[in-house]
Amino acid sequence: MSGRPRNVAFAAVAAALGLLLIEGISAVALRFVGREAPLPVAERRHTRFDAELGWVNEPSRRVEDLYGPGRTLTTNSQGFRATRDYARAVPEGRVRLLCSGDSFTLGWGVDDAETWPARLEALDPRIETVNLGQGGYGVDQAYLWALREEDSLEHQVHLFAFILEDLQRMRYDRFREYGKPRLELRGDRPVAVGVPLDPPAAGNDAWWAASRTARLLLRLAGRSAAPEPQARGPLSEAARVAAAAVEDLHRIHDRNGTRLVAVWLPTLPEYLSRDMDVVRNTILQHLRGAGVTAYDLTGDLRALPPVDADRLFLKPEDVVLPFHGRHYSAAGNEFVARALWRRLERLPEFGGDGPGS
Repeated sequence: MSGRPRNVAFAAVAAALGLLLIEGISAVALRFVGREAPLPVAERRHTRFDAELGWVNEPSRRVEDLYGPGRTLTTNSQGFRATRDYARAVPEGRVRLLCSGDSFTLGWGVDDAETWPARLEALDPRIETVNLGQGGYGVDQAYLWALREEDSLEHQVHLFAFILEDLQRMRYDRFREYGKPRLELRGDRPVAVGVPLDPPAAGNDAWWAASRTARLLLRLAGRSAAPEPQARGPLSEAARVAAAAVEDLHRIHDRNGTRLVAVWLPTLPEYLSRDMDVVRNTILQHLRGAGVTAYDLTGDLRALPPVDADRLFLKPEDVVLPFHGRHYSAAGNEFVARALWRRLERLPEFGGDGPGS
């Protein structure tokens, strides 16, 4: 290699190493110039853009040790978190449960076999679960994805799970750097607005959004890497729209001869505080008044002593990713599965004589 090409090659390598060094220094510096919400690294590794939902799982994806050693995320060819595909028809002798929700249903932080839908299936050989959970989803996106998949797989029961934060997310048209749809009521029916969504930035724009160096420069300038989203309307209005979405699903299931079950999944803040009990109780009472089978697992969690409740949630040191709050640990997912099964076994679909509570 002649002198000039060799110098050019050395310069390119040096520039690349320099950028890596700057990125590393910027990552450390960001810790000292103020707390900035970490990028949703886990979702970036297994999702793709969707013009109607914002983001969905990439099909046939396997990310080894995504959340730590031995905690892998797998999606099947249908885009669900699963290690196998599902036939349209329910297998003979099985009761199929569709499980909608956010990252608490997807199973953020745990292995494929440790999510509560997977553990629920393991508790009873009659059960087959399909995991329609997705990180960052609000009730709006979970509802829209459920509508999309409603006719793709036959099923007897649909578990529509949500947490308090899922109501908050409905007030925004962005989640971190991702665009998302919102729901508005037209009469008593929810309608998606803001769709189709624009695809995310590409090329240099994508680097600018993801680069720690860029984020540090913007942080020092008092700006954010993405426009700060503005909440639309109060939480009470979001709760009203969420209830309408669940009621709409209930009408569809009632018409199809299947059952919708709304499930409130409790978080650690709800164990520690009762500040939001009014919101939870209001929406669940409204749904029950509309004939929706609704389960509230908050009481199950609050019945535990603090040390037992705490072990049901992941700690920052439990995962190798930027931390996104206290998601369920493997023990927490097992706890939810058992709490749900105690109620589900009372359903007529399992030979019971009532909906449970």
